[in-house]
Amino acid sequence: MANSAQLRQLLATKTSFTQALQRYFNAPIHATLQQQSTLFADHDLALQLNIAPRTACWRREVILSTPEKNVARAVSYIPVVQLTGPARRIRYLGDHPLMRVLFKHPCWQRKTLHIDFSSQTHRWQRVSTFCYHHKQLLLIEQLLTT
Repeated sequence: MANSAQLRQLLATKTSFTQALQRYFNAPIHATLQQQSTLFADHDLALQLNIAPRTACWRREVILSTPEKNVARAVSYIPVVQLTGPARRIRYLGDHPLMRVLFKHPCWQRKTLHIDFSSQTHRWQRVSTFCYHHKQLLLIEQLLTT
């Protein structure tokens, strides 16, 4: 795929990761829903979302792919009690990318963007938090091909 500097640049985009992947691969990107579920926040997730441990959270995982291969994985978390207003659309996105909510509604603002090489998955990733009033959303996007 590319060297570390190119991967960091791809992950550093402040706009939609899906659109950045489309430009990078010069191909359409399709999101395929892998899993949606409710889970209870562990200590680390609670810290990232600024919520109490054991708070019920909605988890959504999609695979982003070109017509030839899977290129990225995106996992988002949002406390269930915060799935109201524009945030409730997240629950019904199906195979659509999360950008359909985050970048189409200017009320969502990115608070943090952290890029690193995950020692757990051995993949480059970016971790973002978004907020809308007092609602928090955590988004982890990992490159599957290097």
